[in-house]
Amino acid sequence: MATTPDELVAATRQAIADATAFDARDINRNFDYDYDAYGEVKRNLGRLVASGQLRLAMQVALDLMKRGSHQVGMSATG
Repeated sequence: MATTPDELVAATRQAIADATAFDARDINRNFDYDYDAYGEVKRNLGRLVASGQLRLAMQVALDLMKRGSHQVGMSATG
């Protein structure tokens, strides 16, 4: 488990990458995504906010929004 803010940010960015990854062959299909990784992102963002690391949480949240929007845009529901 990440203990410092930098470790928590790194772990969250990895979880975002895991959560938003998809196979390019699945573009324009309703592909599965990693619910567990999205759960980790949520928990880690909550930990950053609870520890007062709002600027870091905002930066990570922007990464999530960008990658998540791209993921949705590549699916059939986008």
